[in-house]
Amino acid sequence: MSDRYAFVDESYIVATRHYLLAAVVVREDILDDVRASVRAVRRRRRDAFHWHGEFDRSRTAMLELIAATSDLQIVVVSRPVHPRRQERARARCTESLLAQLQVLDPPVRDVVFESRTDVLDRRDGARIEGLRASMRIGPGLRFSSRPRPNHFSGSPTP
Repeated sequence: MSDRYAFVDESYIVATRHYLLAAVVVREDILDDVRASVRAVRRRRRDAFHWHGEFDRSRTAMLELIAATSDLQIVVVSRPVHPRRQERARARCTESLLAQLQVLDPPVRDVVFESRTDVLDRRDGARIEGLRASMRIGPGLRFSSRPRPNHFSGSPTP
């Protein structure tokens, strides 16, 4: 069986004050095909697929693509959180998501987060290394951050 990669993005829903992280898990042997399909689904003028900016037909096509190509889709939702506490919610969601990805059979070894800023990306890295040091995640987990336009492109490994 080929390796699997998790591509992670975040969202904060203002109306309900919920922070969430979502991961789509994709097998390495189909990454290039999935990338081509994602490019075909999104609106031509957009750099990346964003649910709120897409037409219904694009949303439907993306759901069909995910269902057809992903081993598994995982969404981790925190409790409602005040807008000023999003980093705390992100920390809790990150720990939960990484733990869930590692108990899969086979476990996900490579996790790609959408990049935020250099400072916040370093904070995420330090948080993940802290989880590793406290043995809440395994030593074999690799992670990286990718800027939005390249989030789902290029080599998946760090």
